[in-house]
Amino acid sequence: EQDGTIHRLNLWKTKTSMTGAVQFAIGKAKSMANLVVKEIPVQITREIENKSATERQSVILSCEFKPSPKMVAWYKDQTLIETSEKYKLKQEKHMAELRILKLKPEDSGLYRCRAGNAESVGTLTVEARNVQILKHLEDVAV
Repeated sequence: EQDGTIHRLNLWKTKTSMTGAVQFAIGKAKSMANLVVKEIPVQITREIENKSATERQSVILSCEFKPSPKMVAWYKDQTLIETSEKYKLKQEKHMAELRILKLKPEDSGLYRCRAGNAESVGTLTVEARNVQILKHLEDVAV
């Protein structure tokens, strides 16, 4: 863009990959500057909801971010969760999801989803099944 003797370079839709030297030259004159394009900080747009469930059920915890994070990490208390038979992790665009299968009372606790510096925390409460004895054992002589 030129306005009289002033020349202006406008950059649109910048990406971090554009970071580097920028040079302007006209005739024998030239000017150089370093361009640093920073990531837009990730923010939570939907927090994890606190949930209650019964032993042996499954539960889904989810949170949403903006912009879409490159990576989301899930934690139970302070322990990083990885995909396994018990835990299923899913990430699609802005949404991150943790599915916990075959709940046990010890699955109760604080769960966190984290992307960059953005973090959401929710509580999962797992109630033990109510087991009752309907008919007591009887002594048997053999």
